[in-house]
Amino acid sequence: MKKITFYQFALLMIIVLLVGCNGDVNSGSNNTIDSTNNNDVEEEVLTFGHAISSNPETSHYQQFADKFKEELESKTEGKLTLEIHPNEELGNEREMAEDVQTGSLDIIITAVGPLGNFSDLSNVLNMPFLFDGYDHVHRVLDGEIGEEINEDLLNNNFKVLAWADGGFSIIGNNKNQIKSVEDLKGLKIRTLENVIEEDTFKFFGANPTQMAGDELYTGLEQGTIDGIYKPRLSLVTDGFDEVLEYLTIANHNFLTVPVVMNSDKFNSYPEDIQNKIIEAAEAARDHEREFIQEKDEEAIEILEDKGVDIIKYGEIDIESFKSKAEDLYEQYNQYEDIINKIQEAR
Repeated sequence: MKKITFYQFALLMIIVLLVGCNGDVNSGSNNTIDSTNNNDVEEEVLTFGHAISSNPETSHYQQFADKFKEELESKTEGKLTLEIHPNEELGNEREMAEDVQTGSLDIIITAVGPLGNFSDLSNVLNMPFLFDGYDHVHRVLDGEIGEEINEDLLNNNFKVLAWADGGFSIIGNNKNQIKSVEDLKGLKIRTLENVIEEDTFKFFGANPTQMAGDELYTGLEQGTIDGIYKPRLSLVTDGFDEVLEYLTIANHNFLTVPVVMNSDKFNSYPEDIQNKIIEAAEAARDHEREFIQEKDEEAIEILEDKGVDIIKYGEIDIESFKSKAEDLYEQYNQYEDIINKIQEAR
C-alpha cells in the first residue's frame, strides 16, 4: 500500500470539511442562518404624525395609527415601536409631508392633496368625480395604477406603505342650500393647499380660500369663510355641525389617504423588516377601511339629528357639477391616460 503523503492528507481533510459544510447548508431550513431577523435590528422608536383628532371613537386616522402601532410592535417583537402625534402636533399636513421628505419625520397618514405638491402623478387623485365608490377606489389604489402612483411618490422620497380611506366629501356652507353648481357662485370655500382642488372650485364658480385646518371652526363661526368640503365623518369628529347650516352630498371628491414613510428610512432596514412594516400597514389599512365605511352612514344620521339641513345626492342637479368638471378635465389633459385607466377599472 502506498503511503499517504502530508499533502495528500491535507487535501483529503479539505475535501471532508467542504463536504461537511455543504451538508450543513443544505440539511434543512432549521439550520439556515437568517441574516435578516429581528435580532439584527436595534430597538428604535418611529415617529408617526397625523392632523386630526386622537379620539378613536370618531377618528379614522387614529384608528389606523393605533392598529398600525399594535401590528408593527407585534411583528417586530418590540424592536420597532411607534410614537403617535395627532391633532397637528407636528404641523399641518403640508408641513408634515415636507418633514417626511427630508427625513425629520418618519411616517404620516395624510390626505393626498398636500402630496400633490411633491408628486405630480398623485395629483390626479384630486380630480372631481373620479371614483364611483369604495370598491372602485380599492381596485385602483391596490392595483397597477396605484403602483404607478407609488413609484412617482417614491421618486420624491415617499415610500407608500398603504392607501387608507377618507370617504366621499360633503360640501358644507352657511349661505344657502346648494342643489346645483350655480348655488356655489361667489361662495368662499376653503380648499386644501392643492392646485387641482383650488381649480375645481374655481370651475364650480366659488372663491377658493386658503385657511389652516385649526382655524376652520372659527373661520366658519365668524364668517371669514362661507364653507368647506370634508368627508362626512370628519364633520362629526371636528364638531363642524355646530357651525354649518347646510350640507350637500354631491360626492364630488373621494379623499384618498396615503400612509407614507421616508424612503431612505424604509430602505435602511433589512428586507424582512421592510416586509413586516408593509404587512403592519396593510393590516391597519384594512381595519381603517372597515371603520370608515361603517361610520360614514352613522355620520349622516348624527348630522341630521343635530339639525343640519342636508341635501341628498338625489336632490342635486349632479350633471351641472359634472359639466364643469369636464371643463376642468380638458385643462388637465396631461392626466388623460391615467384617468382613462381609472375609468376602465370601474
